Amino acid sequence: MISFCILFSLVGVSLARSVRSIEDNDLEHLKLVSVITRHGDRTPITLYPNDPHENYEYIEGRGQLTILGKRQHYKLGEYLRERYTPFISSNPREVSARSSAKHRTLASAHLNLAAFFRPSEEWIFTDELRWQPIPVFSDPPTEDGMLYEGSRCPAAKAEQTRIRNSPAGQEYISQFTQLFEEVTQHSGMNVSDWDSAADIFSTLAIEKRRGLLLPDWVTEDVFNTLKSITQDSFRLSYNTTKIQRLRGGVVIGDVVKHMQQKVNGEIDPIKKVFFYSTHDVVIAAVLNALGVFNDRAPPFCATVLIELHSPPEGNAFVRVHYSNSSTPETGEQEVHLLTLPGCSSDCPLNEFIDLTKHVIPENWKEECFATTSESGEHGDE
Repeated sequence: MISFCILFSLVGVSLARSVRSIEDNDLEHLKLVSVITRHGDRTPITLYPNDPHENYEYIEGRGQLTILGKRQHYKLGEYLRERYTPFISSNPREVSARSSAKHRTLASAHLNLAAFFRPSEEWIFTDELRWQPIPVFSDPPTEDGMLYEGSRCPAAKAEQTRIRNSPAGQEYISQFTQLFEEVTQHSGMNVSDWDSAADIFSTLAIEKRRGLLLPDWVTEDVFNTLKSITQDSFRLSYNTTKIQRLRGGVVIGDVVKHMQQKVNGEIDPIKKVFFYSTHDVVIAAVLNALGVFNDRAPPFCATVLIELHSPPEGNAFVRVHYSNSSTPETGEQEVHLLTLPGCSSDCPLNEFIDLTKHVIPENWKEECFATTSESGEHGDE
């Protein structure tokens, strides 16, 4: 599937300057950037049965990008352009973009790229619009093992069931038995583990951001406890090698493949950026797989930047950055340099490859169907 989006709303939008957090001399030996990003702010995917706001009209529709979410990704794109200029230009051939097939990830990709690759004079095709079309490719949701956690993978679902039913998983759940019973009674939704707790918290948090009054049973303590469980869920659900291979390993493998091709001269020399638009679960799986997860739910627009550097004298190395600003719409991005366990922050490419090979599946589909047991997964479907 290929998608184009004409962003008429961007006419007249000026570029806000942001501080570039990469040194100019580093740009001289930067060779390739992989951008793995979560979509922007969205509306609730589902409501709970006793939701007092069931008749509230979300003009965007359920599970769709909001105006705030659109602004967030455009601002993130501005930051990326500022960060990587003059390594990148406005040439659309420099970027290859993929997204899950969900509307909110596709829209986020187009909005980001509209700013990231804002056209210079030679790429402008009309005076009425400072924008250029950049194709964004996607796979059918059930087959997208790279960017959509809802893709059909029985082995992944079986592994998450095993994690929940393990002694450690049951011990964690048992701490909140009374809370889960109370939330189930009041909400009408079966809340019995960290996945279902995260699902209802997502809806409550979005309604709260919208200024909607939460029901009396959602006290500050209940809200904060559900938030804490949600944070924990991204660590608990993605802390085994098997689940990391099946839910984060495909995109890591794609990144590694492109870096190897770049170093070996097996890729179009003009290609500089690989862009992936995805969901919170995939971001968490990638960070867990790299051993750098910070035990916090990836916020809207959370972005992993994996840079390949190759100085004239010396070996190629990899830098991994994580942007997790809680207010990306302001243009101020919080970008952190990460260090993989067993390597330095400037991780030699061959060591990066060695450190990640155990989480990259050789054949994702074959591994997925090594079992037929299925159960639910939570996350930003």
